[in-house]
Amino acid sequence: MNGPRGDAEGDNPLEAPAARPRSPGNGKAPVSTPSKRFDAYHRWLGIPSAEQPPDHYRLLGVPRFEADPDVIQSAADQRMAHLRTVQTGPHGELSQKLLNEVAAAWIPPPPSRSQLPLLTQGLPKRRTPA
Repeated sequence: MNGPRGDAEGDNPLEAPAARPRSPGNGKAPVSTPSKRFDAYHRWLGIPSAEQPPDHYRLLGVPRFEADPDVIQSAADQRMAHLRTVQTGPHGELSQKLLNEVAAAWIPPPPSRSQLPLLTQGLPKRRTPA
């Protein structure tokens, strides 16, 4: 599936090969360790692969269509604070990508033309001079 997390399924820019442990003391590759992909969405934000790519609400961890800007702002702040704690680790580049996604998620996109009638519904009509 194509999406913001990669060009094709299995090509997730927020996934990296898992760090492979070294075998004790000899500096050689481990005996036989299954190669797992590091899934930053799942590991750091609790978003399973079945729910990826996440929409803005899922990325922030708020209920879909949450309207309270304070709730959204608080959720974004919490997510970004957590992601900063892993920024200097082995997957720092992935952390930065997620920080950028979270930052973009809480800035509401401008309404589409199809949404404008819903946004102006119930507002008083503009009077035009005669």
